[in-house]
Amino acid sequence: MSSKRKVSLNSLSEIVDLKTNTSLGFSCLRDNRFIKKLGEDYSSFSLSSCYSNELFVNFYIKKKEWETLVEKEDELIETDMAGMDGLIWNDIASKNKTKKIAFLSSFFMHFSLVVSAIALMGFCVIKSLFSKKITLPLTKNIAFVRSRATSSKINKVKDKFDFICISEGVTFRDESMLSLFNCIPFYFFVLKFPYLLLSSCKDLLLIRRELSFFFKESSVDKVVKFYTQRVLLKSIYELMICFVVKKQKKVNADLKIFTGNKEDRFAMVEQKIATETHCELICIPHGLEYSFKFPTGIAGDTFYCTSYASYILLNQIYDDKNFIFDADLNESIYSSGEKGISNKEKKIYFFTESRDINVNRNIISLLNKNGVEFKVKLHPADSITNYSDLNIEVESDYNTSLTNSVCIARKSTVLLEALYNNSTAIAFLIDSKDDYYATYVFPSLSDDQIKRAFTIEELLLHLKKGKNNYV
Repeated sequence: MSSKRKVSLNSLSEIVDLKTNTSLGFSCLRDNRFIKKLGEDYSSFSLSSCYSNELFVNFYIKKKEWETLVEKEDELIETDMAGMDGLIWNDIASKNKTKKIAFLSSFFMHFSLVVSAIALMGFCVIKSLFSKKITLPLTKNIAFVRSRATSSKINKVKDKFDFICISEGVTFRDESMLSLFNCIPFYFFVLKFPYLLLSSCKDLLLIRRELSFFFKESSVDKVVKFYTQRVLLKSIYELMICFVVKKQKKVNADLKIFTGNKEDRFAMVEQKIATETHCELICIPHGLEYSFKFPTGIAGDTFYCTSYASYILLNQIYDDKNFIFDADLNESIYSSGEKGISNKEKKIYFFTESRDINVNRNIISLLNKNGVEFKVKLHPADSITNYSDLNIEVESDYNTSLTNSVCIARKSTVLLEALYNNSTAIAFLIDSKDDYYATYVFPSLSDDQIKRAFTIEELLLHLKKGKNNYV
């Protein structure tokens, strides 16, 4: 009987042996040399564009991880799964190596780009026309905010660093702060329309060239389509913040720019603008740092690390940044301000993740089966419908679940935040991928105060060792 495996990607984005219906674990990746090699290999062909980091972390890393999981003798079966995961797997499994670019596909993609650009610019003109114009305080520094995660953290230190928060305004708007549209006249968008189109077309070409180093041409076409709308958002963001920074720089020669973006295309735009205008860029990251060396680095001339462990590692990886670990600053950022001292028995909360929903489900089932009384705090991108057949109670308030609690999570920033809120943090790593990322990819999760459990028995033991007997 042949021992040759038939391997494919299932609907849960797991690489599985179809004969045994078992998942191929990530245990073979438990090696720092693998992570180091990823960055070194990618840097050899990276075009160092604003997209290089995203292409690296979203496509190249996943492809290399999956290629490492399979063996040379395996028969790789393509998947019908839609989305980027299906695309990446089929690029590995497919034997089609055609280099032909479909003319009609390229035409419709660029036609879609033009139509979307007109729609976006029309939106910006109208938005600007109906936005009250504000003159920024002369001596204030600037923080650009593009997400709720950044807003909730960076707002807490604006007085310390004397900056004013400005929301992006296109895809994210926070009513508590100014928008970029409050600072830019409507005619600016009309005048910059040709640049928006040219910049976006150029970006698509850069993305295509960089992807072609590690993807088949058919896969490249699909990823470029995925980026058609995204290049427009990057290009309009670049135009807008460049206008605001240059204007503010004229009245404040010592202007500093603050950001919560670490390595995505928007972070690289901010780094580019800061360099061109001779402003210092300061990054106060809204999420965990990676141990990968990114092809275009991470944002910030000064970078405030989320932990001492990440401070040590990032200093080893990059030699052109000023890395700072400030425990008091992290206390200001991550503390809800409600922790106090509580003698009440701590309630248990499990924080889900938006990816690998089956792992969330397995953890919930294990907790239920073993009589643990707990509530579930859903990830913002997760949905209660994913657990409609399970017996769960959902907590809606984030601060309640994070403060004076027992916080169980997989590989999340939640574990770090829990330490600043008088909570017990437990990383429950029953999945080998979660174990790999918590151990090797996210250095901040190596903090000794974060407990680890690899089985339900170990988790129950941690719970029983606590100040109160939680189970």
